Amino acid sequence: MLVSSPICLMLFSFVCMNESLKTGNVQEGEFIAEGGGVRGPRIVEGHHSACKETDWPFCSDEDWNYKCPSGCRMKGLIDEVNQDFTNRINKLKNSLFDYQKNNKDSSSLTGNVMELVRGDFATGNNNDNTFSQVSEDLRSRIEILKRKVLEQVQHIQLLLTPEETPHLKARALKWQVRPEVKRNTKSSEEHIPPKEAMLELALLSSLFPQCLP
Repeated sequence: MLVSSPICLMLFSFVCMNESLKTGNVQEGEFIAEGGGVRGPRIVEGHHSACKETDWPFCSDEDWNYKCPSGCRMKGLIDEVNQDFTNRINKLKNSLFDYQKNNKDSSSLTGNVMELVRGDFATGNNNDNTFSQVSEDLRSRIEILKRKVLEQVQHIQLLLTPEETPHLKARALKWQVRPEVKRNTKSSEEHIPPKEAMLELALLSSLFPQCLP
């Protein structure tokens, strides 16, 4: 009786272990059959359209180390900065377009001014050439007139010495005795000494030789 008791206990424990293993296999099979062996559904992030909150507070500098704004707030900040940069870019584009337009207008205006100035330069150059020609012509005429004046002065000086130029004296006397000249010079001879009158008549005869016969 004492010998059979340990054997009975061993048999009983073996039977209990076998039953427990069978029960565990049945429970595990039921768990897998119910979907326990498959990973459950993942957490799906909400789309941007699902974001309803718009007034999320900013994170302070102390909270930034372990907290950050929510996704909606970050998107709002990104959109705000993007809009700011877009406005700046559009403003720069408008300024660039205005500058290009003004530069084009300035270029065309500068071209027109250059054409006008070039025409004025050409006209001024022509005027300078004309002035140079007229000045040269006037200078030559002045030289001719000066030479004639010197010749007349020499004639007058020769008349002052009648013994060396008797033909000029005779010519002057012949001019003096002509009736029409005498009538024209009568009043002037009354107040002019004879020698000066003779010199004047000689000068007239030298200037207008075609009047003599």
